Amino acid sequence: MPMWEGEEDFGEGKGPTPKQRLLHWIQSRVPDLPITNFTADWNDGRAVGALVDAVAPGLCPDWQDWNPTDSLQNASEAMGLADDWLNVRQLIRPEELVSPNMDEQSMMTYLSQYPNAKLKQGAPLRPRTNPNSKRDQQPGKSIVEYVAVLREMANCCNFGTFTNRMLRDSLVQGVEDGTVQREMLSKNEHCLTKAGGVRVGLHRIMTHSGKAHAVED
Repeated sequence: MPMWEGEEDFGEGKGPTPKQRLLHWIQSRVPDLPITNFTADWNDGRAVGALVDAVAPGLCPDWQDWNPTDSLQNASEAMGLADDWLNVRQLIRPEELVSPNMDEQSMMTYLSQYPNAKLKQGAPLRPRTNPNSKRDQQPGKSIVEYVAVLREMANCCNFGTFTNRMLRDSLVQGVEDGTVQREMLSKNEHCLTKAGGVRVGLHRIMTHSGKAHAVED
């Protein structure tokens, strides 16, 4: 078998079995999850999401936030992304992946596509949603203003160069509003001065909102 990227060369006729090779490769790519088998450890769908994002960073960035109880939804999303953008065919169905009776050989056959997977052009890569940010669920003027400022930021931020794209990604990570995220990610160039002024306004609104909530508490 050909070597995979990041795999250690043990020499001809030496080293682990194909099953061990695949497991070791997956473990090296997904160190945040304790994956030790090709059955139960994949049943909640999060592991395949993690693997998709490890092969193509930004393709499935929010897998850590997925609820394990939404196993079928998790598996369907991850496997769909892999099929569409990594050319990893769904040799098994999401319903099979999350089943406690998942066949080990079938699972290995499916996962063996990942080491050689290549990302297609135009893939919808995105930064991970900021796990520390919290949405204010209380209705009121401050929330209306907050969303309005976010939308203004999205309208005046144009991104083009590599440096500015990095700046864009940093800004987008702190934005919870999906519509605003899409607007910001769709721009081609970045007007830094104007965006900076909007960012200051956003900070003031957030500070004011926080003080108001402190008084209410």
